[in-house]
Amino acid sequence: MAIMTSGKWDLESIITQEFPLEQISEAIQNATEPEKAFNVTI
Repeated sequence: MAIMTSGKWDLESIITQEFPLEQISEAIQNATEPEKAFNVTI
């Protein structure tokens, strides 16, 4: 959390996909497929 709140890194630049909470199942499925997702945060 300290890194995220420090502002030293542009975290927005590493986000490749965003899902609304209603699509959590799809988000988790994508997270298990390395060809679709590299760095995953849920």
